[in-house]
Amino acid sequence: MTKLLLHTIVLTAILGTLSSHRSLAEDVPVNAESARLHAIFDAAWKQSLKDAPTRASRLGMHDYDDLWPDESLAAIEQRHQRDKAVLEQLDGINLSALTPGDRISYQLFRKERENRVAGHGFGGFLLPINQRGGAQDAGNLADSLRFEKSGDYESWLKRMASFPAHVDWTIELMREGVRRRIVHSKVVMKRVPRQVQAQIVDLLRDVQHGEKRFTKWLTQSSN
Repeated sequence: MTKLLLHTIVLTAILGTLSSHRSLAEDVPVNAESARLHAIFDAAWKQSLKDAPTRASRLGMHDYDDLWPDESLAAIEQRHQRDKAVLEQLDGINLSALTPGDRISYQLFRKERENRVAGHGFGGFLLPINQRGGAQDAGNLADSLRFEKSGDYESWLKRMASFPAHVDWTIELMREGVRRRIVHSKVVMKRVPRQVQAQIVDLLRDVQHGEKRFTKWLTQSSN
């Protein structure tokens, strides 16, 4: 999870840099090679939001507010193949035709993709939970989301309805990790059982609390 967080931070920084370069370049003509490169950047950004819908929600982009990231082994392999395909696209870019800024963006983006492809073989994705996060505290996502419109609640309910599949993917990854002997040390996982236990609560009490919260929101919206 720490490695995933680090990759997320690096990717965000890289894509932020790319967006900055693009905004600075909007006032000057770009050649065909730069246009091809920025098309790769744009496609990668859109795909990253689709692959990480909870992150997209946190960023204020609401196209995938009703989804969890697909962490099945099949989906992970598909993302790996896409990463390799992106590197092949980058191979076709003529660096000498790019502006200095675009060359830097190219190098940063390429390095990030190369690291992802190389890291795939180590199986870090088979460690989906640790003491700092995972399916056992997924509900914390609600703290960073907006709940201003009825659609926000509807999306959250749809997302929660599909949560069992999210848990199944976590179990699938951990079982595969055990099979490959890719597991966390005991000290890392020591707190996780208590974190899971904390999610087993009085269902009726929680439903009643949710109804009160929704009724309060509905009353305020009507005024």
